[in-house]
Amino acid sequence: MPHHSPVFIVGDFNLSNILWTPDSNDSDLLPKQFCNNVDNLVLANSSKWIKVSKADDALLPIDHHHPPLNININLRTHCDNYIRSSRAPFLNFFLCDFDGISSELDDIDWLSAFNNSSSVDEKVDILYQKIMPIIYKYTPMRKPRDSHYPIWFSVPLLRALREKAKYHCKSKKFNNSMDKYSYEILRERCAVMIKDCYKKFKKRVSECIYNDPSYFWTFFKQQRKNSANFIPNEMFLKDFVAKGGKSICNAFVKHFESIYTCPRDCQSEDYPTPPPVHEISNIPFSVCRLSEEEVFNHLSNLDPCKGAGPDLLAPLFLKKCARQLARPLTLIYNHSLYSGVFPTRWKVAYVTPVYKSGNSKDITNYRPISILSVIGKVLESIVQKRIYFHIAPYLDFNQHGFRPCKSTTSNLVSYISDIAEIVDSAGEVHAIYTDFRKAFDLVNHKLLMLKTEYMGIHGSLLRWCESYLENRSQLVAVNGFMSYEIQVPSGVPQGSHLGPTFFLIFINDLTLCLHSKMKLFADDLKIYRVINCQHDTRALQNDIDAVNSWCIRNGMSLNIDKCYHIKFTRKRNRFNCVYKINNINLTEVDCIRDLGVIIDSTLSFRNHIEYVTTKASKLSGLVYRQMKMFNNPNLSILVFNCIVRSLLEYCSVVWSPGYRVHSDRIERIQKRFLFHLAYGDFKCKELFTYEARLSYYNILMLKDRRRIADIIFLAKLLKGSIDAPELVERLKFLVPREGSRLHNRKTFSLPKIKSNLGRHSPIYRMQHFANGKRDVIDIFCDSIPTIKNKLYNELRV
Repeated sequence: MPHHSPVFIVGDFNLSNILWTPDSNDSDLLPKQFCNNVDNLVLANSSKWIKVSKADDALLPIDHHHPPLNININLRTHCDNYIRSSRAPFLNFFLCDFDGISSELDDIDWLSAFNNSSSVDEKVDILYQKIMPIIYKYTPMRKPRDSHYPIWFSVPLLRALREKAKYHCKSKKFNNSMDKYSYEILRERCAVMIKDCYKKFKKRVSECIYNDPSYFWTFFKQQRKNSANFIPNEMFLKDFVAKGGKSICNAFVKHFESIYTCPRDCQSEDYPTPPPVHEISNIPFSVCRLSEEEVFNHLSNLDPCKGAGPDLLAPLFLKKCARQLARPLTLIYNHSLYSGVFPTRWKVAYVTPVYKSGNSKDITNYRPISILSVIGKVLESIVQKRIYFHIAPYLDFNQHGFRPCKSTTSNLVSYISDIAEIVDSAGEVHAIYTDFRKAFDLVNHKLLMLKTEYMGIHGSLLRWCESYLENRSQLVAVNGFMSYEIQVPSGVPQGSHLGPTFFLIFINDLTLCLHSKMKLFADDLKIYRVINCQHDTRALQNDIDAVNSWCIRNGMSLNIDKCYHIKFTRKRNRFNCVYKINNINLTEVDCIRDLGVIIDSTLSFRNHIEYVTTKASKLSGLVYRQMKMFNNPNLSILVFNCIVRSLLEYCSVVWSPGYRVHSDRIERIQKRFLFHLAYGDFKCKELFTYEARLSYYNILMLKDRRRIADIIFLAKLLKGSIDAPELVERLKFLVPREGSRLHNRKTFSLPKIKSNLGRHSPIYRMQHFANGKRDVIDIFCDSIPTIKNKLYNELRV
């Protein structure tokens, strides 16, 4: 129970030798028995919610020692604790007449409309002046829903509930038998209508999982405890207390503003010019020329379920009218790229606070989510693809974040494979985990443009990138309340397409400072080194100092409290050393969470398996309870796979258990779920064993799915779908000698392993499983879907 929740205790307290101190001096409210003990008490943790007085009327004869009390409790409702919506009616594009809009847009001569405009901002203003009246003409307005009733209550039901409440008040006020009879009839009718509406709602929700999954998952999240992202009506930022929507929005924007770095703090001459990673020629100017067909394709591929940006234009509108809007947008985009100016109107972002953890009333426990104009993001998407195509060959291969064909899985598999090989040979590896404080928000624009120029981006495109970053602004929007607008002097735009690419450019030269091995996922950096002597520890400390120096030069900072070091080894006698940042000792840990996987010093992954199985067990019970009302086994299995099984299989190629005790613990989650599913389906006697339930519901064992995942990862690695050359180097192919027997041939040659750790390492395990399935699949010739289907059919119970 939250500490601020009101608590009331009412009872008969006949306790001797206790002196009760009342809040009131009214002695009449302290009845005593003949032994002079206080008898009846009303206890509360706060006197402002409750008022106790002697009742004037009594239903029964009054007992002198137990007089009737009138207890008035003023409880705030759930909705009163949170900011009530003040949103104005908004455009409902789902009921829009797109034929009428398309017809009027076709009649506009955009060349003539833009003829007198000299700047790109003027063209953008003309665009909105032309299309917004047409949109308001053919698009109905919709009022935001702000009701205390559940979403599945129908309009006739709400009307009946109001009638019932009316007759209930009349019967109480006038004591009329006809009013009471009408109330009872309406009460029974409302009960029947509620059951009918709820039944229809459940059917509609269950059908939405296939044609509108977002509606179903929204409903499912609402059933979970504390799942709604409500903003409290009273919050605090340090010593400042904010009450009401407007004040809270201003407090949020003040907090977010404090994160950024002022430009004058980042323009010191102490920042050296970053060295060019390569001699890169200028990008040809022709790459900045966009075609109308290219713009049309990007508009057609927009997700219609996404919301509108600050300009009120929803992706659904842009997608439906893509052919009519492609022409004016192409003219604007090309003018923007040629002039090197990004439109000012598309630099404004609406920020929504999202709760992380801790006290929900503490503003610092929220992170910002930015909403940008969709038209501006389309231009970003087109430019981002061209910029990334140019800089991709010069990005460090150890960077796995925001890059196609790379992921958290490829990062961890490469990392664990390096460490497992050394630990298996009785070696020792020390790893340093760093944490950058607000890395994406502290990027210095001047340095970023300097590094972008050294990547070979020049001319109008470089000026366009600089214009894209400067003079950006944002404001906080919560339930219709708006804060004041602030400038964003640093960082890469959140929620944009270009932001991650710019960050890759900014952090790319960090790897040039290091001599130890490292792995990067965006700003998550880990440095590791084989330790054979004290000289190796000093070399690793030098790399830590190099990272800290890079941060100072580039206007970044390390969060030392969240930087750790861990020693990977199975030796009893480890190297005793301490690593420091700014003369502050780093905390040594035995296990650490790395990109969602808990890694321990012996690479056993016991802690991770215990964590995911405990969490999955709770989620499995939640799924069964919430899906019980639908009485649909297929729907329950689908939800289980999305919520529970996905947790159990995340990065399974990294930590897949090699011991049966761990494998059985994971399998127990699905086994218990299928038992409950069969019990609810009245098939427990028919499906007595786990294997029978797997066969009936057409499900694979989790250990078989992990083996398939290993082989699929290996196949993607060979086919180039996973970009990890350091992993391909570890693969050893078996080339048969002339005259050898083909039926004994294996695809991969496995090295000699000294321990179970090496045998359970990712690359060795993948090759071993692939050799065992060489008669079922051809890992070189079969496509990924074919390999998956063959393995599923072969392993199906």
